Amino acid sequence: MEAFQERLESFFVTRLRLSGPIVFTMDPIPGFQPAEGGGPEAFVHYATSAARIDLRSFAPEDFGTKLSAQSLTAYLDRLAASHPPGQHFEILEAPAVTNGPARFRFLGKRALTLRYAYDQEGKRTVRAENWVEAEGLIHVISIEAPRDAFDRHFEAARASFNAAAPAG
Repeated sequence: MEAFQERLESFFVTRLRLSGPIVFTMDPIPGFQPAEGGGPEAFVHYATSAARIDLRSFAPEDFGTKLSAQSLTAYLDRLAASHPPGQHFEILEAPAVTNGPARFRFLGKRALTLRYAYDQEGKRTVRAENWVEAEGLIHVISIEAPRDAFDRHFEAARASFNAAAPAG
């Protein structure tokens, strides 16, 4: 990952260029920095490592089925079944295809979003996974944070990833 200055009309803005299975640019995510040892697509909040953003990319055939709201609902159900009862796993948002404005996009494609909460080390954690098929790969952008700070971190990540574009 590298930061660079891009001219926008009469002023310069800082952008990030990420290189992995694909190369793309995006706005920096306020308050986040690259995670130590997390690879070029993992970010951690500078004030608390409990707030994390990760981007994983893999071939569609590695998912084992076609990416859809139905396949992600089955994935979410398996996650729920695999969490120990003491974690109080709770599904907050099931993936759905909608016709309205996309809340989360990556590389111009609408994401299928799922969101859940669970207890971890005595604190309630919320995690959203935004699944997108673009550029021949499936991309999963995950945002995880303590419940009381989740919405703020989700919105910061959403704004930056919505602005992502393939590097040219």
